[in-house]
Amino acid sequence: MVKLKREEFDNQPVPLSKLISLEDAHIEDADLAQRRTDPKHIEELRYSNPDEWPPILVAATDKGYVVIDGYHRWEATDRDEIRATCKPFGNEQDIIEACFESNLRHGVGLNTQSRSNYAYFLHRRYPNMTQEEIGKRCHISQAAVSKAIARRYKARSKPEAKSQEQQNHEAIQQSLHSLKRDARKFLDSISKLSEAEQRAAILESIESIEEREQLLQFARRLEEILQPPKRRGK
Repeated sequence: MVKLKREEFDNQPVPLSKLISLEDAHIEDADLAQRRTDPKHIEELRYSNPDEWPPILVAATDKGYVVIDGYHRWEATDRDEIRATCKPFGNEQDIIEACFESNLRHGVGLNTQSRSNYAYFLHRRYPNMTQEEIGKRCHISQAAVSKAIARRYKARSKPEAKSQEQQNHEAIQQSLHSLKRDARKFLDSISKLSEAEQRAAILESIESIEEREQLLQFARRLEEILQPPKRRGK
C-alpha cells in the first residue's frame, strides 16, 4: 500500500530506480489495468530515438513514482533516467482510470480483453453509469459491456483454475521483470563508484560460494542466449 503525494512536474528526468509499477505499488485493480508489454513494440522503441519519445506519466507516492502510462518506454530505455510528467491524483482509483484512458488514446492501445476490464472497472466505480455510457467510454458495444460484467461476476464466484503451465509461465515472467528492475536499481546505485569500488560492492553483497556459483551460472546462460549466432564458413 502506498501513500499518494501531491507532487507535480512536466517533462522532467526521473531515475529508473525511483519507478515502480502499479502491481508493485499494490494499488487496487492493478490486475485489471496493467497489461503485459509487447516485446515487438519494445524492440521497435529500442531502434528509435529516446529523445523523441513523449514523457511517461507517473504519480508520486511515498515508495516512488508509480508508472501510469509508458511501460514499453520504461522497458525499452537503456538510460539511467527517463523523462516523465507527474500529476497529482486524489486516490488510487483515479490512477487506474488514468491508466485505462491513456492506453485508449495512444500507444499499443487496448485489446478486447483490456476494454472489457475497463468496462467492469467503470461499472464497479460508477454504479449509476449505464452500460451504454460505459460502452462509449470503452469503445465497445452495450452487449459487450454486459458480457464483461457478467463474466467478471461469474469469475469472482467461481475462480477459474489456472493450468500448471500458465502458473509456471506467469511465475517466470514475474521473476524476470523483478530481476531486470532490481539489476537496474543496483547498477544505478554503484554507477558513480570507481571500477574497484564497484567490484568491492559486488563481492561484499555475495555471502557464500554457492551464491557466487549461481550468479556465474546465470551469467553464462544469459551470455549464451543473448550473443548473436556464429556465422558458418562458406
